[in-house]
Amino acid sequence: MLPTYDYLRDNKTKQLKSVSDMKTKNNYLPSNFVTPFWNVKVGTLAGTNNPTLKTINVVRDFRWPDGRPVGKEYSDSGDGTVLVESAQIPGAFSNEVINQSHAGIIASDEGIDKILKFFGSPGINDPPYKEPKSALILVGYPGSFSLTDKNNHVINSENGMIAIMDPISGDYQLQINPTSSTTTFIIGQFLANGKFEYNEYKIRGLTQEPKIIEFNSKNINKNPLREIREYKYPRFPKFWFNLWRFWIKFHK
Repeated sequence: MLPTYDYLRDNKTKQLKSVSDMKTKNNYLPSNFVTPFWNVKVGTLAGTNNPTLKTINVVRDFRWPDGRPVGKEYSDSGDGTVLVESAQIPGAFSNEVINQSHAGIIASDEGIDKILKFFGSPGINDPPYKEPKSALILVGYPGSFSLTDKNNHVINSENGMIAIMDPISGDYQLQINPTSSTTTFIIGQFLANGKFEYNEYKIRGLTQEPKIIEFNSKNINKNPLREIREYKYPRFPKFWFNLWRFWIKFHK
């Protein structure tokens, strides 16, 4: 996943560090995947006009072989995840660029149309694509689990994972079915305001009672997992507390 271009900038000298001189680098790319691509038709589809990470500013730190990150620089020439220059392949049959996000290049009507035309197939009529703004990501292993929302809609895990796009705020009932004495369970909350949080839990025991996951689309929940039997006692009103103290003092 690391870039193969020079992307680390010395925060003091403002000079880019050569990838070839880095300690940690991408040894998978570049590869020998070059024209004529073994006579296979090759094309790329990239998105643009979405702020995409391009360079990372670093300072010298012995704990970080290539420098400790202290800042980021973004470019609008990307889909929010991949830069256009990183997505394209020199010599390809086509290097298309559309005004879409990373998800939109394969999920939007425009992206699907480009892909189908590349394969020589006519377009299809799909419902309009909606870019997700938030997500609730659950990962559990080993074993399986299910999630039930307030409408009693049950979602079962696939390969140890559940992903809900644009989840509704509220409580979700979680049922874990362990296959080991210890289950690792991870909850990822991604909000529309850009905030996110990961929580990792170690669930012990082969038999598990249902639990509750609390999700708030506006605020991060620092500890979203709780037992159903937990009861949050209401705060005792100060007025009644003072009245009780007065009554005790009066009857002494």
